[in-house]
Amino acid sequence: MLYKWKEKYFHISRYNFYFGLLTGIVVCLFCMFHVYTKQTELYLVIAAFAAFVIALLCSNVFHFTIQKKIKYSFWLCILASITTGLGSYLQFNIFFVTIGIVVLMILLALSTLGGTGFFTVLLLSSSLFIIGTGFSADNIMSAFYNALSFFLGSGIIFSLLIGSAFLKRKKLHLKETFKLPHFQPMTSSVIIYAFQLISAVLITYYISQYLNFPDGYWLPMTALLVLKIDQFDSFQRIKHRFLGTVLGSLVSIPISFITDKYILSLFMIPILLFVVLGASKHYGSFTLFLTAMISIIMNIASNKGIFILFYRNLDTCFAVLCVAIILLLTKFIRFLIMARKSKRVKKL
Repeated sequence: MLYKWKEKYFHISRYNFYFGLLTGIVVCLFCMFHVYTKQTELYLVIAAFAAFVIALLCSNVFHFTIQKKIKYSFWLCILASITTGLGSYLQFNIFFVTIGIVVLMILLALSTLGGTGFFTVLLLSSSLFIIGTGFSADNIMSAFYNALSFFLGSGIIFSLLIGSAFLKRKKLHLKETFKLPHFQPMTSSVIIYAFQLISAVLITYYISQYLNFPDGYWLPMTALLVLKIDQFDSFQRIKHRFLGTVLGSLVSIPISFITDKYILSLFMIPILLFVVLGASKHYGSFTLFLTAMISIIMNIASNKGIFILFYRNLDTCFAVLCVAIILLLTKFIRFLIMARKSKRVKKL
């Protein structure tokens, strides 16, 4: 029974275990250093989050060779650092944020033609643009420091990947890092997916701006992460995201009452381990521990206590509802188009 439960919700391997543990230690150290230095800026928190993002990429492409993991991690370090800085710089300009979202959503839809690794890099980079709008940057230098912080945190996990390749005596080829993936021909599904992404992310972004939710960027980010090119996968992710967030919030309630930030930082080690183990296997188990991780990071950064869990559930409800409506509307429009086509065929 326990074995079946473990197999369903977690991908447990020696590599995943050690990688998750090392990521947890890195994130824990960044959080502790943030607490120790008593910084008002979030540079070290951004670095901690960056380490998690690279680990998340590697978990999603766990079946790839170490060469490919290094390749896609390298590009994620670069692209996500840029989008984080850009998002934080444009956060107060709704017009330019809108343009940024539209461009990134089109590129993300097109990236589905380039394979899982390429798509995951674009997905996480796009989500970091949205999350970046929540990091305060009063001027271009603050935005640059945000980008640099992300590059530092992601660079440490990237270095661990290279170190593991050397320990295993794997040959690394520099040319492979810059080699573009093979792209499949364009399909109508990609165009529909682009429109769905733009609609879902922009609508949830405008809702978060209008209602002025605390950390409202989680709303469009959630919409982005649950919406997939396959409609069935999208509805599965909606279900898992909702249940994972609710269960994760319940698990996080006792942790929210802990006021010692050093103890909160230590919690990051086991939680990051389970995040990495769950990410490559089951979206629900991943979301459960992700909710706990976000709750801890936000409490380390800003002392929001249990209220962060309430708003996280609220953001999730709005986001999944919006995505579900867009998916159902798309299905209805497709049905109408098919009905018209069949009528024309009958007339002929």
